Amino acid sequence: MSSLKTLTDLRHPALDTLVENRRCFATSQAELNIYDTQQYAEWVSLRFDAPVLTSMVTGKKVMHLEGEPAFEFFPGQSLVMPAGGPMYIDFPEATAENPTRCLALALSGDLIRETLVLLNEFYPRAETGETWEMDHPNFHFSNDEGLYQTLLRLVSLFREEHPARELFTRQMLRELIVRLLQTQAREMLVERAAQKATSHRLAWAVEYVRSHLHETLSVEQISEQACMSAPHFYRSFKNELGLTPMEFVTQERLRKAKQLLCDPDRSVSEIGMEVGYSNVSYFSRVFKQQEGVSPTEFRSKK
Repeated sequence: MSSLKTLTDLRHPALDTLVENRRCFATSQAELNIYDTQQYAEWVSLRFDAPVLTSMVTGKKVMHLEGEPAFEFFPGQSLVMPAGGPMYIDFPEATAENPTRCLALALSGDLIRETLVLLNEFYPRAETGETWEMDHPNFHFSNDEGLYQTLLRLVSLFREEHPARELFTRQMLRELIVRLLQTQAREMLVERAAQKATSHRLAWAVEYVRSHLHETLSVEQISEQACMSAPHFYRSFKNELGLTPMEFVTQERLRKAKQLLCDPDRSVSEIGMEVGYSNVSYFSRVFKQQEGVSPTEFRSKK
């Protein structure tokens, strides 16, 4: 199976520069830029005239954004920036043998607005008065599987010389925008669930899940807490957060398990019980499916 690294490999080895060497693939709705850096550099300035999604492929960057503390940027992570937003970038580990590679996808503002109109008309948010907006500047997050697979298909399409490439990429770009909006909504809801719980049904559901991870949970049980029918709750949750209620339960269980695994005095079976898995073998299997390593292997790497 292709990876972002494979799909973004140079077709020709020649580089114009060792710092942020750029390759560009464009359609009428977006511009895909692939940047490679092969030597140490600091405070490299970059900005785009359109909203942009940047996603790390290899190596490590340190990002400096206006009004925010610097942060490290690794493969598997992405950043959404508004049009004109300045970025200043350090490349502390870039070498010819281990280059730092990042893709930057500049998106048409018109396409974003069209997608928002469609979402608000046909897939309104759960709470009255809330609308879909791409309104969180400098949004830094970890890619989920759906977003990663969408990026893979988009990069492949941009590089493919297909006569219908314009049509194909337009549809995929819409999907990407929807997934970005859902990711943003999910991160914001999870981050602010405690503050919003008394006035937002999905936030209440998130808080309920978090405080009952050790128990057996079902869609029916959670929907009752949110004062919604099970079918309506399921649709609203999936529409707004981009994953099902039970996928969210698993995500939260494993998030807490990873925190607890940092304590060497806690056994794997004890941690599994605390996050809702009475069978340690099942806990280990689910953990490895989602994280790529077993709980014990995860702990040994810490």
